[in-house]
Amino acid sequence: MARISTLPDDLPERLERFKEESGLTWIEIARRLGLQVYTMRRWRRGLSWPTTKAGQALLNLARDLDCGHLFEEDSASMTVEDAGLRLTEAYKGSRGPKSMAVVLFGIEYAAEIRNLSSTEIVQCASIPPRYDKQLNDGRNLARYVTMRDRGADCLEGRSSTEPPSRTPCSTSTDGPSAAPTSRPQSGPAKQSGFAKPDGRSSRTTTSG
Repeated sequence: MARISTLPDDLPERLERFKEESGLTWIEIARRLGLQVYTMRRWRRGLSWPTTKAGQALLNLARDLDCGHLFEEDSASMTVEDAGLRLTEAYKGSRGPKSMAVVLFGIEYAAEIRNLSSTEIVQCASIPPRYDKQLNDGRNLARYVTMRDRGADCLEGRSSTEPPSRTPCSTSTDGPSAAPTSRPQSGPAKQSGFAKPDGRSSRTTTSG
């Protein structure tokens, strides 16, 4: 049975395929899962991840509709022995902190070891059991980065429509800004009336 805690990293793409193959709408899928449509939208955009309960419900629904293969990840692309061997190499070959080497290993091979037990990998690597936590930290970081990038792509897609809506605003602000610039120029024009071109003040005519 598939492990719900390790749903495929490309979950948004799998959800799109599930919608197509099942023939359901997003509203129908959310209703049958007992979720809000808003929650489904965040899954599709990679902004959030299903809880264990929601993931199990998703898998059960997919199985009922003969689409379980879209979310089942029963086989890993790397065996525990292979993962342990590579972790040993990374651990022994590290010149820096060993804990950081384990974290980086978890980030680099997150996709290949997503269905493997971190405890078993650490045991096969013959390194202290405490590094189990660092390995899981690396896997979680890799997932976070993936979700963050997908979220950024969605935001960029929405922001691409913003410039046309801002264009009228920018032109409208040019009009009012021109008025203050013309007012200072009217000050000197009024003062020029107090002096004649030959430099004599116009008030000298009244003093004689």
